[in-house]
Amino acid sequence: MRNQKIDSIDCWLSALQRDTDVAGLSVCIRGNEGVIFNKAYGVHDKISGAPLKKDAIFPVASQTKTFTAVALLKLVLNSKISLEDKLVTHLPQFSHPLLDQVTLRDALSHQTRFVPGFSGEDDAASFSTPLLGDDDGASLSTDELRALDITTAKFSDKNEYSNDMYSLLGLIIEDVSGMPYREYVRKEVIEKHNLGEIYTGLDDVPKPKRTRIPVGYSHGEEAPFYDFGGEMPCGGFLATPEAITNFYHALFSGQILPPATVKLMTTAINDTYGLGVFSMPCKTGAVMGHNGSLAGQVCVTAHDAHHGLTVAVTRTSNDFDEDSSEEHRKKDQISDPERILCKVFETLLEGSARTGRGPAKKQGCR
Repeated sequence: MRNQKIDSIDCWLSALQRDTDVAGLSVCIRGNEGVIFNKAYGVHDKISGAPLKKDAIFPVASQTKTFTAVALLKLVLNSKISLEDKLVTHLPQFSHPLLDQVTLRDALSHQTRFVPGFSGEDDAASFSTPLLGDDDGASLSTDELRALDITTAKFSDKNEYSNDMYSLLGLIIEDVSGMPYREYVRKEVIEKHNLGEIYTGLDDVPKPKRTRIPVGYSHGEEAPFYDFGGEMPCGGFLATPEAITNFYHALFSGQILPPATVKLMTTAINDTYGLGVFSMPCKTGAVMGHNGSLAGQVCVTAHDAHHGLTVAVTRTSNDFDEDSSEEHRKKDQISDPERILCKVFETLLEGSARTGRGPAKKQGCR
């Protein structure tokens, strides 16, 4: 039955990629025994027309925030830091009337008004460099981030999702651990738990492997590759689909953090957002994980704890904005990674006690 469902998913994804003109699409499914399905559709880049491969290395964008949260929680477990610590206790240079009472718990759950912060009007990555550009790039360094003038920051009139708050949490991880943020995450999270090909930035990817990073497209044009520099903790990691599902599956299965800490992470504080992860509603029930979006790419990974399933979806086109045509809006909605993710869960779980539906019907591929 599982093979029939996988065949149905495969056929549907192949047709979806073709019919929506998405440059590339990747879906990986992991169960308790390992990877069940891992396949890519479309092209690596439009110029060569080379097929997108299942071992492609994708930027994971804001899914990086989950790694930052895990790193901080490891320090909490080691009694090096407390979630109730005030942010400015660790970073006194950022003292401000709207930040002085913010705790690390608040920062992790986006319970702050630090938006757009230092990053500009859209609270997005401030700098970008070409994909195969110089490792040094032109991004904001951690020293430059530490030296930013808090009086130049901008604040919202309500609590909102904040990229720059996670960048500041990265500085705290460095100070408390005594290690550079990326080194700490690489050693204590990625390598310690044998997560596979997860990279803490472009310069962490060996140069021979960088050809495996697909080109992203925005409105048909090649999108710039973001180099987050000192803002790495909010969105700069890269990973293969197999590795990112390994991370989230291990995390929610209690292999990286104790179950009690995972429960703390997954308890919603800000609507659906917990500590570095959030809840996504699917017809089969809520799943937990994180999404990410950059120019030219949208991705999401989520875990269904009831069935021990983790699904990662990445699309290498990001064409939707307020000026998009009705046709593009429709195609964007159809190929939205969160929609695909929920459809995959629904197909896999058809006929289960949780859904009460009949078995999946096998569909032939066109």
